[in-house]
Amino acid sequence: MKSLKSIYLCRNFFNQTIPPELGSLPSLEYLDLGDNFLSGKIPEELGNITSLIRLYLFDNNLSGVLPDQLANLVNLEYLYLQTNEFIGALPQSFKNLKKLTYFNVQGNNLNQRIPDIFEQWQDLRILNLMGNSFSGPLLGQIPKLKNLMELQISDLVGEISSFPKLSGMESLRVLTLRNCSIADRIPVEIWNLSSLLYLDLSFNSLFGAIPEAVNSTLNYIFLRRNKLNETIPSWMNEISYVDVSENSFKNVNISSKEHLNPNL
Repeated sequence: MKSLKSIYLCRNFFNQTIPPELGSLPSLEYLDLGDNFLSGKIPEELGNITSLIRLYLFDNNLSGVLPDQLANLVNLEYLYLQTNEFIGALPQSFKNLKKLTYFNVQGNNLNQRIPDIFEQWQDLRILNLMGNSFSGPLLGQIPKLKNLMELQISDLVGEISSFPKLSGMESLRVLTLRNCSIADRIPVEIWNLSSLLYLDLSFNSLFGAIPEAVNSTLNYIFLRRNKLNETIPSWMNEISYVDVSENSFKNVNISSKEHLNPNL
């Protein structure tokens, strides 16, 4: 089947390994093996499918390290590897994947420092690194991704981080920096990002006050277990859901709506 363009085998009960013979399909553009029970490593041979645009391997039992050979997929735009059992580092060679728009490795066992590769991904829209054990601190490459719409990172270990400079990221809709060892003030520009709808900065060491007035589109705010102080501003009454519990606010200047959870 040398002319085959797409394989859709998601949401079945396949429970073996990924056959390396798939690497001999030179025209393949779309490979979806997500939501099965596949195990073992990603075959290095998949790196031979340089025509591949979308690769979905999420929600399986795949393990081992991510093969460097995937960096040969220079036309890849979607790479979904979440909810598996991958270990080790993100390969430095992945910087060659310059056409990536969606990258998700949430819920694996990846570790070591987050490599300096994302600056090469200028078309990236979604970056999800949550639920791994990457080492901090947060790198300065993230603010250079001006087209990013979702940035989600959690559970960094090691060094304390300052808050990344995200002032120019006007396309950002979802920002999660949860349990990332950030010890800093929340920059004022975060509250004024024109597209931001969802903000989760819980379980850090953030300090200082929340601005009394913002130009915000936020619907969901999670600031649980930080060191924020002063008052809770009244504009938070207009937000769909807010959790500011386990902080050090002096006064609770908000109504008793259920969606506001000061828990002081």
